[in-house]
Amino acid sequence: MELYAPSRVWFQKLRKKLMDRMTQPQRARPRNEQADREIDENLKRAFEQVASEPVPDRFTDLLKQLKEKETLEKVKQSEESTSND
Repeated sequence: MELYAPSRVWFQKLRKKLMDRMTQPQRARPRNEQADREIDENLKRAFEQVASEPVPDRFTDLLKQLKEKETLEKVKQSEESTSND
């Protein structure tokens, strides 16, 4: 057992160093302005592409159904209020 003691001590020290690094807060890295600009441009481009795509027919159909339902509910409410008066 004593033959492996030095390697065990070495491993324990290494483990402690790693654990200390993992638990300590990370230092902030300096910002790269060029990279930030490129990220911003790519995000804007991706958003514009998605925003310019046509709305799928199934969504427009669902919106149409919702509007019709709201209109019917308003008509029913107005009929009920006039019949109660």
